[in-house]
Amino acid sequence: MFKIKNLVALLLLLSSGFYAEELDLQKLTGLALDNNLEIRSLKEMVKTLEIASRKESTLEEPKFGIGIVNLPVSSFSFVEEDMTMVEFKFMQMLPFPGKLGLMGLSADFNVKIAVQELGAKKNEIKEKVAKKYYDILYLNKALEISERTKQLLKSAMAVADEKYKAGTAMQTDVLKAQVEVSKMGLDINMFKQEKQTSLAVLSALLFEKKALTLESTLLERNRVELSVEILILKALQNNPELRMASLQIEKNKIERNLAASRLTPDFNLSLSYGLRQDNPATGMKRAGLVSLMLDMSLPFLWGGAGFGVQENEAEKEVKKSIYENTENNIISMIKETLSMIFKSRSNLELYETGILPQAKQNMDVSLEGYRSGKLDFLALLDSQMTLYKYEVEYYKELAEHQRRISEMETLIGGEYK
Repeated sequence: MFKIKNLVALLLLLSSGFYAEELDLQKLTGLALDNNLEIRSLKEMVKTLEIASRKESTLEEPKFGIGIVNLPVSSFSFVEEDMTMVEFKFMQMLPFPGKLGLMGLSADFNVKIAVQELGAKKNEIKEKVAKKYYDILYLNKALEISERTKQLLKSAMAVADEKYKAGTAMQTDVLKAQVEVSKMGLDINMFKQEKQTSLAVLSALLFEKKALTLESTLLERNRVELSVEILILKALQNNPELRMASLQIEKNKIERNLAASRLTPDFNLSLSYGLRQDNPATGMKRAGLVSLMLDMSLPFLWGGAGFGVQENEAEKEVKKSIYENTENNIISMIKETLSMIFKSRSNLELYETGILPQAKQNMDVSLEGYRSGKLDFLALLDSQMTLYKYEVEYYKELAEHQRRISEMETLIGGEYK
């Protein structure tokens, strides 16, 4: 009994601590793709269309019939008339050669289009998870910077208070420090609220009711070299929306051929056997009778089937225009997103090589000047708050850069390596 209790306790501990471990972007994306109901629905749709595709390329089910032929109503006798019989009939519809194959090919394109639709939904979910992930990392970093700055301000306030009591500083220095500490508390509360909101959105994306734990502050920049030509080429090859538009054009060609094939006749083959009874009065033997019939449809007779060809011809230009419009939009979005990424990288370079080092240096100089009495307390506070502002802005810009990268990967239909 003791061992069972220990085992139960261990299982409860493991289950309760599953989300206590830090979840990275890869794990979060995997959970979202596994749990998302739309993705599950699209997967089932693909399976359904695969079954329908196999069905379209098979013959219609044959028919079997049984009946009584030439039974005299005066006597209802099966032996009175020679042509009275019990007939067994087998019928099979046979489409014109090649028509079944075209129907199967058309149905195959439905499967291929559904697969691309599934891929598009997966990319959409990946992008949403990635964006929210980087939002949370930024907020974690902002909270870390805010807490550190708040502690520095409290230390500075304590020093100012001591100097005020010693008569070497003004009371306004202490009051100013108190105001900045309070303002920092407002920022911390704001960041915490934004983080809770982002975690709630992320939980919804994962279809997860348990509380998520995401405390990482490791926010790094993707430094891969980006080429607009390569990005456009990858998009033309892999973007699901473009692939769907391209498949629609190919499907239209098959459907035009299928519409033309409907002008050709279908055949209906029937084989019947008539069972006759011997005449007991005369002793005459009556052999069974076999009938073979081949019926043929005449779709070309009235010309109605030809409208399908005209309809597909008209749709050809529509499908082509949709593809060209989709291609132009995606190329335009790639160029626009790439421009934003390059702009973000330039901003990050300015922060890393100029703004942040200078702000830190200014902070160190102000601190040393305050200690030596060459600078007043307000100058020290100003340098501290300036450094805080630029640090938060830098990580916000960094998170935005990573969000743009995730947008670009959605546009090109996969990870850029």
